[in-house]
Amino acid sequence: MFLAGKVEETPKSLSDLLKVSLTVRHRGEDAVKLLTADANFVQEQRELVLRAERLLLHTLAFDFNIEHPYKYLLSTVKEMQILGYISENCTRELAQIAWNFANDSLRTTVCLQHSAKDCAYAVIYLATKFMGVKIQLPKDWCIALEMDESTSEKISNEILDLYEKTDTLVNSDILESANHRV
Repeated sequence: MFLAGKVEETPKSLSDLLKVSLTVRHRGEDAVKLLTADANFVQEQRELVLRAERLLLHTLAFDFNIEHPYKYLLSTVKEMQILGYISENCTRELAQIAWNFANDSLRTTVCLQHSAKDCAYAVIYLATKFMGVKIQLPKDWCIALEMDESTSEKISNEILDLYEKTDTLVNSDILESANHRV
């Protein structure tokens, strides 16, 4: 969050970041008390954040220009329509579902690990699976689009993992709040 604020030109102070993260981490406890109680703790936390920032900067080679999959997504869906793989009626729905998966994929690291084009193919692949019988694609549709089906499936599974984690967190929060009411 500290580095992201800097990259997006909305920097946050390290003190504010520590207060918020401690508040989230120690629900119900006073974060300010935790910060003021032990000066060594605060200094250790500051150092951890700054070390993590340096590690991220080096890992990303100081390159924060990430190409997003949206333009490839739209052009590929349009190509699918031109090739007659999908009807004009399904084009918009397929593009919207794939776009939604692309948005959700930004909550993962797939855009850092794979090319924008591969991510676009993956979300389209995922959207076609999601739509199921609404669209009937020929068996070789991936090959015709020069899409590596195994890569698309791998990336799709990484995106789907996000939903499993989210479901687990939501379910555990629901169970936790239900247990507190009883």
